[in-house]
Amino acid sequence: KVRAFGHERTFLDDSDMDDVEVVGARGDDIARNAPHARFDCLTHKMNKEKPELATCLPICDLCFCWVCDEPAKTCKQWQAHCLCNGSVEWTAARQKAQRLKKASAEAALPGESAADISARFTAATTQDEARIPLSQAEETARMEREQRAEDEENEALFADYEPLHYKHGQAHPDPVVETTSLSFAELPTISYTLKLPEHILQPRSDSNRHGGTLSRLQLETVSYACQRHE
Repeated sequence: KVRAFGHERTFLDDSDMDDVEVVGARGDDIARNAPHARFDCLTHKMNKEKPELATCLPICDLCFCWVCDEPAKTCKQWQAHCLCNGSVEWTAARQKAQRLKKASAEAALPGESAADISARFTAATTQDEARIPLSQAEETARMEREQRAEDEENEALFADYEPLHYKHGQAHPDPVVETTSLSFAELPTISYTLKLPEHILQPRSDSNRHGGTLSRLQLETVSYACQRHE
């Protein structure tokens, strides 16, 4: 006697073991007792590779139309949909059916009545008319308040950056900032000496056309780069 997965069988001799006969089962067979796509039905099996109408039409009470996503017995196109085997082509048909069902459901939703639409536009018009335009002075004051608020927010996030260990050369022509969190991290001391003509470190003038070619900030950056690869 052999028992496996709730089935048991008694063999009379060794030759009798060639054929297996299920004589009983215990437990719930979900594959049979739960809703399933027609092509997964165990009661009325179909050839998924080459579905034929004669074998695909019959259904059990739990068969679902995979295309319409509804019980097969209520599918209005079952003559065609029974051949569905879950292939790419049928997947496209299923997605199309879902889009049509969604569009139909949305179209069935009640819309606003003419009275509701009219009341909504009347309220909006009244609100616009009640809004008094600001004078030029009031508008300027409003813009200044917004700018101050923005500046205060930026001050909390950024701080002006000035080279700490490099004092030669001219100031950078544009404002440079760093995040407030980074401003607390001190850079290492510069030990590398740049070999540059002295006039580059001086202000630009008619007699010193190349003065200030590199700003103090740029010179600091070059110094750290050279020091790193020294």
